[in-house]
Amino acid sequence: MSVLRSLNVLNQMRIDVPHFRSLESAMRNDFDDLLKSFVLAQGESYVIRGLEINMIGLIGSSANSTQLIVENSSLFHGSSNVSGTFYRVPAGTDNETLNSTVNDKVDGAFSPNSINYVGIEYVRQVDDTTTGQAYLWVPSSKSEITKNVPLAQILTYKIVITTSIWASNVVPITIIETDTSNNVLSVTDQRPMLFRLGSAGYNTPNPSYVYPWDNQIEGRNENFYKSTGSSSPFRGGDKQILSFKEWADAIMSELKLMKGTSHWFDSLPNISIGDLFLKSMNLKVTGRGSLFHSETFAGQINWDRDFYLKIIGSRVDYRILANLSTNYITLSDGECAYVQLNEKQAMAPTLILTNGNAVVNSVGSVAWTSNVLAGDYIKLASADESKYYKIQTVDTASQVTLTSTYAETSTGSSGAICVYTWGVYQASAAPSTNRHIKIALKHEVPIDGSAFWLFFRSVETGNRIKQRTKKESQTIIAGNIRI
Repeated sequence: MSVLRSLNVLNQMRIDVPHFRSLESAMRNDFDDLLKSFVLAQGESYVIRGLEINMIGLIGSSANSTQLIVENSSLFHGSSNVSGTFYRVPAGTDNETLNSTVNDKVDGAFSPNSINYVGIEYVRQVDDTTTGQAYLWVPSSKSEITKNVPLAQILTYKIVITTSIWASNVVPITIIETDTSNNVLSVTDQRPMLFRLGSAGYNTPNPSYVYPWDNQIEGRNENFYKSTGSSSPFRGGDKQILSFKEWADAIMSELKLMKGTSHWFDSLPNISIGDLFLKSMNLKVTGRGSLFHSETFAGQINWDRDFYLKIIGSRVDYRILANLSTNYITLSDGECAYVQLNEKQAMAPTLILTNGNAVVNSVGSVAWTSNVLAGDYIKLASADESKYYKIQTVDTASQVTLTSTYAETSTGSSGAICVYTWGVYQASAAPSTNRHIKIALKHEVPIDGSAFWLFFRSVETGNRIKQRTKKESQTIIAGNIRI
């Protein structure tokens, strides 16, 4: 029954139609107030899912053939003139053709050579499928009669099409532009969506929308919880968030800010906060040997011994093999030489690792070693960076031997899911895999947790090449330097 308002029923009180309607009205109002106070801001409406235009073959076709996909759609409509904020379209519901001639749910029509606004409004109507026998009192004859009448009213919707912007009680769905023959030129998604950060609705869609912290009154400032002056302890920081929708927008905005991407949901492959810390703070370049910048061939770089990228806090050392005399690494102005570290690659078979044993086999002797070499690393997928083990030899298609015995808990005969990381990289005349040092313009080097630049050439700074060293970038003009 209702919560906020109850029917005041007295002893021996006669209950008539208005009383039943009052009960239903009270219950509808409870749901409306619950959603408007928790999920939505007052008077706001959002599409939860669905309500898409069927785009197949639509552009260039008659606007009157446009179909709205409604099956399993749902929305919160807090600004409707009809009570009942939430609505879900049942599974199996056919698409709605946006033509009032064939569809009585459509109010209005498309106009040629116009911007047409399509939206949704609620309606409540009797349900003819609930017809049953009812007894009706006839005051003039003071007798009862029986009639078959619909016994239920249902909440449903109408589709509104106009050439003027949506009324305040209509949920925006789309804008459809037509030509002089009333054929569709373009379709714009105007749905205000509950789980989307980008805004739409009555305004031009803004995929770059971010939650607006109020810097004048509350914003990102946390007011002290006790005040002896005009500063309000009831304001400040996240106290300005007043609905679930605002909270979701604020969280998505923060994720977007932290990732530095165009949208909060954009992918950052192979990157995590832990990886960023290890690669930026704990990765050092070490080794013994000489690095040569050719005086004959501008931009050519060679080195006579292997050098290493060492991660402090991990067992992994990335080994860059010597490149003594080839011209494989020759940089033009603005180009970088970099490695794309191949890390944490999943294996199909599970591996058997035994405490005190350096030999690793796969369960069932399933082949897995074609992607690894001596000098690469393996670890349990669930283990951290300090639990990597270096491969000493690749024995067979299903077996390797480690450089040290396995010191962790044995996996048992059922094995465990493992990952491998390549530890060996080299210069190549035709880079084709991630084992090869790659060359690209600096703005084309991938921005992720696995790309690590080694050399950069810039004519603007006097035709110098910068090299990553164990301390910082070091300038090379000619000759050689110690790494």
